[in-house]
Amino acid sequence: MKKSSFLMAMFVASAGFFASCGDDLTTAPTVTVNELAGNDYVQGTQVSYSVQISATDAELASFKVTASVADGVSGSATLLDTIFAKNVTTASFTIRYNVPTSNTGAVTLTFAATDDTPSTTSETATFTIVEATVSTPFPATVLTGDVSHRWGAAQGGWNMDTNTGVSMGASQAQGWAGADIVHGTSATADGATFVANFSRGYQSNTTFVKLEGANFATTDMETVIAALDANGVTEISAAAVVGDLFGIHMNNGEFAIMRIDAISTTANASKGGVGHFTFSFKKGEAPAAK
Repeated sequence: MKKSSFLMAMFVASAGFFASCGDDLTTAPTVTVNELAGNDYVQGTQVSYSVQISATDAELASFKVTASVADGVSGSATLLDTIFAKNVTTASFTIRYNVPTSNTGAVTLTFAATDDTPSTTSETATFTIVEATVSTPFPATVLTGDVSHRWGAAQGGWNMDTNTGVSMGASQAQGWAGADIVHGTSATADGATFVANFSRGYQSNTTFVKLEGANFATTDMETVIAALDANGVTEISAAAVVGDLFGIHMNNGEFAIMRIDAISTTANASKGGVGHFTFSFKKGEAPAAK
């Protein structure tokens, strides 16, 4: 009987010990991060996160939010570091992060909640910084020009810098010196119908590209420059039609967008024909490097 009582006492003591240990166990704080936007963010924009934190078996002690940019330079920045008053077990925050304007790559935000035991729970959110798209409009001023048949009675070239006509000069081989646009070499015989094609003048560095899907009012300089870099040529040999748009890298280094407005196909009779095309253009200096 004594032995039985001893064993019972041991069991009760052991049970009391495990119960006491169980009472000391606490649940770590919870951190819930709800992203309010997508996973890629443009330089200079703002990212917002809604965050809820709570403590189950203790009180909240602190909450800290840091951001680090994976560029090997920026390091880590503290966005929020708050200490809670007594008896706080839940809290909500809206965290706003201004995306750097000069970085690309990944950003990691760390949200860390600590209770008063102390026990800490962290959650992270990662997004990618993407380069901002630069759009530089052409100056609003619209200029007009007129290129006549190279064998016609009028001037067959145009200087877009001075916005004036340029004549052939002493010879065709060295004609229209410095002109950005010169009527093309096709359909130059007597009696031939005027064709609106063109090239650059003697010792001119002008290049051209036909713009597909562009808009004279809204196409920006970056689009024109990219098209010229990819497909710029010194001559547009195919006949242009009214409404065609062209990007032009002018002889003076500026860039232009040109629209064919009208074409007169008057025959070139006895080298006195008056066939010509008129055009509108906007021009400007290349945007400053970012």
